[in-house]
Amino acid sequence: MNTLAIPTSAFGRDRNDESGPERDETSSRQRLGSLLRRMTAEADARIPAERRAPRTAAERRARINRAAGRACRACEGAGGTVTETSAAGVTRRSWHSCQSCKGTGTSG
Repeated sequence: MNTLAIPTSAFGRDRNDESGPERDETSSRQRLGSLLRRMTAEADARIPAERRAPRTAAERRARINRAAGRACRACEGAGGTVTETSAAGVTRRSWHSCQSCKGTGTSG
């Protein structure tokens, strides 16, 4: 009688184990994410602001509203701002719509 061996992952766990990534795997992903964010910020800092490509929808909206001369003064045409909060080693980013323009990015 032949038996079929079920392969296990590189960490020695069963393939059907739903417990998530190993602790050191999570921290290495966080370190990689931090490194990539820092490298992106450093690369962007070397490019003049007027030549920098917008990375988010808010940055694209702000660029269009400023070029059209209708940008909200409070949010500079972006429609809101991103705030960061950190607790227990976790950083969260959340979007807050501008109250002056109701999130449109345009003035009056």
